[in-house]
Amino acid sequence: MPEIAVRDGLASVYANQALVTRAPQGGRPTSSSSQPGIMAEMLERLELRPGHRVLEIGAGTGYNAALVSTLVMPGGRVTSVELQWDLAEKASRALSAGGFAVDVVVGDAQHGRYGGDQFDRIIATASVDHIPRAWFEQLRPEGLIVTPIRIAAPGPWQQLVVAFQKAGQGLRSVGVVWGGFMYLRSAGDGGAEVQPPTVSVSEVIDGRHHMFANLVGHGLARMRPAARRRLTELLLTRPRTRPIPTSGPANSTLLPFLALANQGAGVLVAHAGDAGRGMGIATRDGRGLSLVLAGKDRRCRMLSFGEEEASALLNDEITRWRAEGRPSLADWSIDVSFDRRPPSRQGERVLERGQCWMTVAWSDTASK
Repeated sequence: MPEIAVRDGLASVYANQALVTRAPQGGRPTSSSSQPGIMAEMLERLELRPGHRVLEIGAGTGYNAALVSTLVMPGGRVTSVELQWDLAEKASRALSAGGFAVDVVVGDAQHGRYGGDQFDRIIATASVDHIPRAWFEQLRPEGLIVTPIRIAAPGPWQQLVVAFQKAGQGLRSVGVVWGGFMYLRSAGDGGAEVQPPTVSVSEVIDGRHHMFANLVGHGLARMRPAARRRLTELLLTRPRTRPIPTSGPANSTLLPFLALANQGAGVLVAHAGDAGRGMGIATRDGRGLSLVLAGKDRRCRMLSFGEEEASALLNDEITRWRAEGRPSLADWSIDVSFDRRPPSRQGERVLERGQCWMTVAWSDTASK
């Protein structure tokens, strides 16, 4: 990341924060370097050893590929696939100059196969809503895949970083943590990230933009314009607030559960703003909105606006979470099946996603 090092100093490159490395003028970022903390977490879960053959999905700057290459030497090899040819070229030059054994390939990793034989490990540096079959087929038996998974459609924050192990004709999770990544783009979508509808309340003064609240969710597109306007008006009112006790950070306890919630009569939305980030439900007529937010102070609270229906729906989901043992991500398991839909069992959620089915469950050892 030479441009960032020159502009902000070398220390900024190694700071524990994500760095945007490409953002078209006036557009959303299309490439970034992940926060080193989550990079380290993912590499630990990948259990890399000298001699491993590794497939990386998304070369970006080449930073993560360089770390992977260091961990699999001597005798290892890394193939990194990048959709954007100019990024691939730049990463390849940087890796070659650093002496790292990485083959950078231009291609669409969601649909193509790369590197010949099967890989011991696969790691993705952008989020997906399902595991492409091509990844499964390129992984050797008992091999590991570590990837960010979008468990719900509303917004970019409802993601988990999952370590999967190949087991028979499917995958089973061996570790789940919270994380947020850019979407993995595909040649089929023109390389553009599909953005869900948004309702925002913000101000711009003296050229400075400040966002107070931001609702994101595909369900917003199914609401009438008048209903969305009512939602905007609700966001300008003072909410009813109450604390929600959780056994740990909301991002790893209640919020992932809500991301899988039965939406009932409401519209599942994600929220970001001054009060924090989280999940919630809006009624389809826009007259009620209720949110569970994880604040910067790490406390979890419920904010309710307008009529009571939305808060009643959200309370039902919180009650269900408590009844099922207040599961945290440490209790979660996710199985991936490719050939047929698995049977539905009590306490499980079966998500049909593209080329596969994901079965989400939590252990009986969840704390009561």
